[in-house]
Amino acid sequence: MEEEFQKEILDQVINNKSIHISRVPHKTKMKFIELANNEFEGDYGMCLKWLVDGIMDANQQAIIQTIAEMGNKLLELEHDLSLLREEQKAPVDVVKKMLSGAEIKVK
Repeated sequence: MEEEFQKEILDQVINNKSIHISRVPHKTKMKFIELANNEFEGDYGMCLKWLVDGIMDANQQAIIQTIAEMGNKLLELEHDLSLLREEQKAPVDVVKKMLSGAEIKVK
């Protein structure tokens, strides 16, 4: 009997796939257990995986949105820069006033 118990303990240690989390607020723990029981048939591991995957997906979406916003801002800046370059290339007519009061356009 004792040998079977030791074998069971050893098997648990070798094939340990459990996780122990301490200091979980009671309400949070109860919500987790309720979610696991209702949505995952009591499978805490799959419930935890689903929660972690959801967090990762949310972070990835936030990063993708930030990249898209930065890309749009870059396009705006490139457009503004091209307009400035066109303005610099355009010939500027300078009007000079002579002593006689006559105005002359200089290119």
